[in-house]
Amino acid sequence: MFLINMFVVESPHLLLLLEDRAQCMQQQQQQQQQQQRQQQQQQQQQQQQQQQQQQPQQQQQQQQQQQQQEQEQQHRHHLIDFVSFTFHTSSSCSYSSVNLRT
Repeated sequence: MFLINMFVVESPHLLLLLEDRAQCMQQQQQQQQQQQRQQQQQQQQQQQQQQQQQQPQQQQQQQQQQQQQEQEQQHRHHLIDFVSFTFHTSSSCSYSSVNLRT
């Protein structure tokens, strides 16, 4: 009984801590999304610059194809990071809330 009473008294603080943690995680996610958008914008600018350079058509096409492949690889990498990050946050949050209920 003593342990249960202590836990009930402390639970509001634990809930506040969990809320703070959840807010912090949301901010981190938003920052990651912003970074992804910035990188995509930079990649688009690079493509435009390449098109402006006057080179033989064959060379230009090869370079564009290489760049597109690199972009796809980078994009996949970011997606994997983002998915694993969201999974990690959701699992840790649900895990801590289960602890609170028991």
